Amino acid sequence: MNWREHIWIDAARMHGMSCMKGTRVPVHVILDNLAAGETTQTILDQYPSLRPEHIPAALAFAAELARERVVPIPDALGETHSGSEIDESVSEDERAILDARLADAAQNPEDESPWAEVRARLT
Repeated sequence: MNWREHIWIDAARMHGMSCMKGTRVPVHVILDNLAAGETTQTILDQYPSLRPEHIPAALAFAAELARERVVPIPDALGETHSGSEIDESVSEDERAILDARLADAAQNPEDESPWAEVRARLT
């Protein structure tokens, strides 16, 4: 399953949150429902804009993120860094994910997620 055919990550859409293409349904909504024990059919019934192929695409996306490696952000002395300054060995897809996360972190300064610590170090 190539999740890239079914998921978009665009800072101009849903604040850079990963969503199923053609919808405003974030990937995490599908994953949260699956983790809560919901069936594929129940999820599709609850979110009519989803298509059956979105469910395995969300799982493939999550599997790739689970393999994500930690990329150190240079200069923890307080200078703000953009995603374009991340190590050149990062793939294009990984860079898109990191850029979207950095954009989301910039738009939600009060967020208590793990990104709050990253923002605190970079600001």
